[in-house]
Amino acid sequence: MDAIIQQARMLPAERVATLLTSLVATLSRSKCLLPPHESDTELSKLVREKLLQLEQNYADTSERPQVHTEVLLRSTSHPGSVLLGRRTRAAFGKGLYQLPGDYVHFGETWEAAATRAVLEETGYQIAGPEVSSVVETVRVEHKFHCISIFMAADVINYHAEPKSNDERLRTGWQWFKRDMLPSNDLLFWTLQDLRQQNLICFDTST
Repeated sequence: MDAIIQQARMLPAERVATLLTSLVATLSRSKCLLPPHESDTELSKLVREKLLQLEQNYADTSERPQVHTEVLLRSTSHPGSVLLGRRTRAAFGKGLYQLPGDYVHFGETWEAAATRAVLEETGYQIAGPEVSSVVETVRVEHKFHCISIFMAADVINYHAEPKSNDERLRTGWQWFKRDMLPSNDLLFWTLQDLRQQNLICFDTST
């Protein structure tokens, strides 16, 4: 792990998302989430450094990739399942299924962004959000370029139905079995790319 991190520091920022995608895929062969490791902090630090560098490479703010967190929720009330909702207020991808999540606000950590987004969109409180995968999604025809930080977290205040504070964001929340997710044409682009890169992997303990 340490050797990989040192090599990654020498790469252009544009290649780091691809590197991390491959790294997470390799780690996931033995464990579905990033396993505890003394270099985890270094890995997260590297991602943050490279994302900042990538942002600075774009002089026009309208062309800068944006950083987005998406959360794979785990619930003992729905073992082996993941929560998806349909995009309702969207310039593109309307009606497609997406995980709870949001863009990272200025000064906000990934963990804080994940916690905030899940609470706002579902009413659920979460514990222990941790990085699961990093995916870069580009749709040039829609001028969409996003670095998605996929995180996994446990629901700690489960209630029967998700209660969104703003149903304009997502509606139709539904728990799907992990091996029975909607087809790709029904998933938002970031989740499509996560699946196509074979990175949809979950801890089977819940």
